[in-house]
Amino acid sequence: MNRKIEYLTSEYRKRDKNRRVVLDTKINPRVGVFYFHPGANPQFLREMKKYYDGIVIAATGLGHVGINPGKNKLSVSFLPVIKELIDSGIPVVFAPQTIFGRLDMDVYLTGRELQKIGVIGNGCDWTIETALVKLMYVLGHTNKMDEIKEMMEKNLVGEISERSEFELC
Repeated sequence: MNRKIEYLTSEYRKRDKNRRVVLDTKINPRVGVFYFHPGANPQFLREMKKYYDGIVIAATGLGHVGINPGKNKLSVSFLPVIKELIDSGIPVVFAPQTIFGRLDMDVYLTGRELQKIGVIGNGCDWTIETALVKLMYVLGHTNKMDEIKEMMEKNLVGEISERSEFELC
C-alpha cells in the first residue's frame, strides 16, 4: 500500500503561522439541498420554500433539471417552480452531482432558460456541499439577489477551480 499523499493540485496554500485567525460567524443555516432525478416532483421543491432562505439543486449533466420544452405529457417542468422561488427572493444555486466537473449552462437550451430566470452556478465546479456552505455564508452577509449572485460566482477561498484539467485516456 502506497502511503504517500498525492496532491490533486499545487494550489494548496500553506498556513501562515504569523497570520492571525479571524472567524466570520455570520451565516444563515436556512439553506437546503434538492437532488434532481428523473421522475422528481417539483412540488417537493415548492415545499422547501416554507423552510429555507436559499436552495442548492444538485443538477444533472452540465446543469440541468427538467423544463419540458416539448410539452411532453410524461414529463413535468421545474422551470415555473424555480422561477417562483427566485421571484420570491429565494436564491437557487446549481451544483453538479459529480465529484469532478463544471457546470456549463450555455451549451443547451435547458441551461440557457434556467440562467434567464436567475439560476446561479454557470461555470462553477464546486461540490454540492461546498455550494451549500457557501450559500449559507453569503446569505449571512446579504439578501440582495444581485450581491448573492456576485458573491456566489466569485472564487473566495479556492472553492471554484480556475480551470478544469482534461487528460486523454
